[in-house]
Amino acid sequence: MAILIITHNLNLVRHMTDRMAIMYLGRFVEVSSTERIFDLPHHPYTEAPSPFF
Repeated sequence: MAILIITHNLNLVRHMTDRMAIMYLGRFVEVSSTERIFDLPHHPYTEAPSPFF
């Protein structure tokens, strides 16, 4: 089964997914396991503080 969630609320996605993709300016900048993206983000956009955390 697959589900597509488009949101700025990464905390919500963190608890619902095993894998996720981060988009910036309409392009995928990170695609990996949810755990890895939160533990070791590679793109500055992913590292930026979010008002949803």
